[in-house]
Amino acid sequence: LDGNFFCADAKSLPFPDASFDIVFSFGVFFYFDSLAYAESVVREMFRVARPGARVFIFELNDRDRIERYNAIRPKTLGGL
Repeated sequence: LDGNFFCADAKSLPFPDASFDIVFSFGVFFYFDSLAYAESVVREMFRVARPGARVFIFELNDRDRIERYNAIRPKTLGGL
């Protein structure tokens, strides 16, 4: 693929404020270890979004991983 690619911590994106018209996440929130981390990622997504931008969070409902999901999530996150 042509383009510029970056590897960074999701809660610490290497972009200035208001950089993008569209910000999206696909299939990564499932792997975050806490609600606090997920909240910091959402704040970071909005930080790099321009005013009026669209922010999307896509997650797939993977029935094959429900047991794993429940095993790694504290009950306060409301496991499935």
